[in-house]
Amino acid sequence: MIYRGIEEIRSLTIRLMSKNTFMESLYRKLTLNGGYTEVTSANMKVGDIIKVHHNERVPADMLLLYTTEKSGAVFIRTDQLDGETDWKLRKAVGITQSGENSATPELITQINA
Repeated sequence: MIYRGIEEIRSLTIRLMSKNTFMESLYRKLTLNGGYTEVTSANMKVGDIIKVHHNERVPADMLLLYTTEKSGAVFIRTDQLDGETDWKLRKAVGITQSGENSATPELITQINA
């Protein structure tokens, strides 16, 4: 019983340390002039447009606007958000993924939400 309690404390400590590292990581936020500024996930707000690269953690619950995959589909892990370690399929929004309307920084900064 004592061993189990120690293991739970150890597991909680590891999760908290991982969460703190995750929260302090810097991500690229699109600015109104089409450039990028670095922000932590703690400083993100609803409506921010964040550029995420291959093998980079997804810092928040997000809507996928564009991917370099022609199908517009990617697999992501959301373990830092919901604790689930399985891969999830996400598809980019059709209008921002395809053709001449693909999501360039210039186009995205012109979107009025």
